[in-house]
Amino acid sequence: MTPDVAASAALQRIEKHLKLDPRNPHLLADAIDLSLALGKIDTARKYANTALMLMPGDSFTAYRHGNVLIAEEKLDEATSLFEALRARVPDPAVAFNLAFVYFRRSKYEQARSVLDPIVASGEAAPQAVTLYLRTQHHLREINQAVEVAQRHAARCAGDADFLAVASLLCFDGDQLLLAQRFSDAALASGQRPLEAVVVAASLALARDDGAAAAKLFQEALAAAPTDGRSWSGLGMASLLRGDLDAAAEQLARAVAFMPGHIGSWHALGWCRILRRELVAARDCFEKALALDRNFGETHGGLAVVHALEGHVREAEEEAKVAMRLDPQGLSARYAQMVLSGDAADPEKFKRLAMRILSNRAGPLGTSLKDSIDRRMR
Repeated sequence: MTPDVAASAALQRIEKHLKLDPRNPHLLADAIDLSLALGKIDTARKYANTALMLMPGDSFTAYRHGNVLIAEEKLDEATSLFEALRARVPDPAVAFNLAFVYFRRSKYEQARSVLDPIVASGEAAPQAVTLYLRTQHHLREINQAVEVAQRHAARCAGDADFLAVASLLCFDGDQLLLAQRFSDAALASGQRPLEAVVVAASLALARDDGAAAAKLFQEALAAAPTDGRSWSGLGMASLLRGDLDAAAEQLARAVAFMPGHIGSWHALGWCRILRRELVAARDCFEKALALDRNFGETHGGLAVVHALEGHVREAEEEAKVAMRLDPQGLSARYAQMVLSGDAADPEKFKRLAMRILSNRAGPLGTSLKDSIDRRMR
């Protein structure tokens, strides 16, 4: 019997008992919990309303009412309820739910503040540690989060979600051996948490295993169709195997879902360059420039576009800025080659562009390939 079937059977039994004893607080509590577990939100609301009418000041009823509010996406009301409940009930479960609604409302500093003492105690449940790590990720406290993950790894090693989130944090923190280890452990559990799949896909991409990367990114997108990171990775996999049509569509989705990610704008810009869609390519690099004017590769990409359009003065000016910001950058040198005529041959043009793409910056601004070579040899 599957868990859902067992829960459904249990709810049916409890509902029979409630017909005989409709004011029984224990039966009502179980009915609320089971209804929520089965996704029967309207049923949970019905029993919560009955419980609130019978026990308006009861903390356990209030807690379950808060859970129903979360399921109903009434997060403002849930926040107020759990704030008030936490003030009179110092319980980790109440604190977790308050942190959860803060997280859902993008109030990451408040969520972290609530979870700080729980995680620091060393006795936090795996789900609390996992939420804490997700909160730190949003706050870009990557190195601190990696330390937290390592500190709790032994105690939380049986929780696939913890392992998956830890793998993504380690990947973004350039701790690639740890990322691989956490991702493998999460996937070995028999579950397929999104973060673990994305890390496995990203590592495959960095190893030039485009087929494996594409398959894993597609799996991630089947579970989370709006995950911009997976669209970006899939677009890169398509680019590196030369499927420019697929790459253009996938990278366009990536920047739609993740408009603040400069690396995805760069990749889409180069895809447009390879397709000779120069106006669209210039727009991509200008979008990246609006996010941060101090990326050499953004100026280098603009230099290439100007060079291909025959705008020599603009190309030279952008190339100078690019070289000043990043003397090792390839885009500015590529622009200079276009201006000199060295990149006139279409095949040479494509090879050089692919070389730039294969060294595209990773999540924290370092080359994924360089990171793999440095950390995993």
